[in-house]
Amino acid sequence: MKHARMLCVVLALSSGSLLAQTTFPLQGSLKKTTDRTPVDFANVLLRKPADSTLVVGTTSNELGAFRLEAPQGTFLLEIHALGY
Repeated sequence: MKHARMLCVVLALSSGSLLAQTTFPLQGSLKKTTDRTPVDFANVLLRKPADSTLVVGTTSNELGAFRLEAPQGTFLLEIHALGY
């Protein structure tokens, strides 16, 4: 019986961490369509569709890669790069 109680406590504590996850990773890489070279240092933004409020943003690295942590939902993905 003691082991069953301990198992219930462990399961309860571990399930709380799953429910506490409020953000999700979003990652990708930006490449030019003409020659597939990376689009470096571009601004990558997530906005709310209703009013274009900024939710989160980041910048792509020298390889064109980016990573965001975003809440669950539907968003507009906006990308700005110099020369485009």
